[in-house]
Amino acid sequence: MMKSQESAKRYRYAVLNYGERFEDGYGFESKLDEDEVEDLVRAAAEHIDSESFWWADSGKGEMVIEVFKEDGLSLGVFGVYKKRITRFSIYPKNKSLDSTTQGQR
Repeated sequence: MMKSQESAKRYRYAVLNYGERFEDGYGFESKLDEDEVEDLVRAAAEHIDSESFWWADSGKGEMVIEVFKEDGLSLGVFGVYKKRITRFSIYPKNKSLDSTTQGQR
């Protein structure tokens, strides 16, 4: 990911799943230029991720967002998918069971 040497620029995004528009959108700063739009979308998604209720509310981990320059010019509409990783913690609940004898049934 290449970043410009300039200072951070202001961008906005709107979550289209909820009928938001530019005026309803959320601002974020990035040193990326608008020609690095996929990286800007990733930055917007990371901003959304900090508001985890958005992902949970969508049911599928999918957001449709539109990214804008601060002046309102749309940089495009993008589907963003968040992969959920299931993690399991497994431990014995009944500590009186001897794990070496369980296989001898």
